[in-house]
Amino acid sequence: MAGIQSIPAIIKEVSNGEMLELGLIENIQREDLNPIEEAEAYRRLTEEFGLSQEEVARRVGRDRSSVANALRLLRLPARVQQDLMAGALTAGHARALLALEVASEQLRLREQIVKRGLTVRAAESLIRRLKARPVPRRVQGGHLSPHVSALEDRLRQRLVTKVAVVPAGRGGRIELHYFSDEDLTRLVEAICGEAGA
Repeated sequence: MAGIQSIPAIIKEVSNGEMLELGLIENIQREDLNPIEEAEAYRRLTEEFGLSQEEVARRVGRDRSSVANALRLLRLPARVQQDLMAGALTAGHARALLALEVASEQLRLREQIVKRGLTVRAAESLIRRLKARPVPRRVQGGHLSPHVSALEDRLRQRLVTKVAVVPAGRGGRIELHYFSDEDLTRLVEAICGEAGA
């Protein structure tokens, strides 16, 4: 059809297994794969064909850390993986969420990222604050009671910021940290929104 009588070609005899492996590798090198499709292909190459991450990286022309980071995305909750496939979150957002070890915290932050349209950098900043737990303050020679410490932790997780409960006599105060005007607005909306619900 092209009017060409001959072309340079390499004919290679391969088994069915090798054919499947070559097909997977070719599929990975397409440009339009979403991060989860790419991670699933890497997983298949490691599990079904017994390749190491280093071997996978060499065969697909990527560095080992890229393969490792892609595979880590498969540890995220299904909801986050769906967002990645739909393009609602980027691989950068997903890698930031992996810094949180608890799925419920990942999902809570995912909701804020999607709802507020946060950049990867803003999401990373929120995660850093979430992980920066304040050292429990001493109250008359002792630590906060387990009940008060648990309440402090609930506030920190809910507001995604550094929180300190400071007892004083029969009462006390709650300190909330914010790191920009936008962050302060976010905290006020979170508090007022809950109060009004």
